[in-house]
Amino acid sequence: MYAVGVRMLPDDPRSAGQRPHASRAAVRMVNPYAFDQAGFVDSDARCRDTQTARAIGRTAGSLVVICLDRSGHFEYHGVRLTDKATLAARAEKTPQRMFLARNHGVDYAVSPTELLVTSGGAVVKREPMVEYREILSSSPVLVAPR
Repeated sequence: MYAVGVRMLPDDPRSAGQRPHASRAAVRMVNPYAFDQAGFVDSDARCRDTQTARAIGRTAGSLVVICLDRSGHFEYHGVRLTDKATLAARAEKTPQRMFLARNHGVDYAVSPTELLVTSGGAVVKREPMVEYREILSSSPVLVAPR
């Protein structure tokens, strides 16, 4: 048997009607991208102690968290999953409910629907959000998973 989500499917379709033996090991579902109020656990996509998370997003290829420091400035913390490359950069909130960070001529736009990376107006990468949480006050607001 193998696990898909929370449903168990048999390895062998011929055994679909049979109950699995009690002696089989239990399947434990683990989220490889666990997060808490500061961002992603054991990741550089995480706020520092003096910051609070305002948005936490995950795409198929990236982890991002937008942090707010005590002086009211936003900061982008991102991790590219393919090679674990990290970026921390000053960010700003736009009227369109998006956060925008800039680093060496490259823009990183984080919204509830996507992470959009552009350079000189050209799209470098567009990654749809798999999961996004926006923290508007002391209690988080779930905007997606899809």
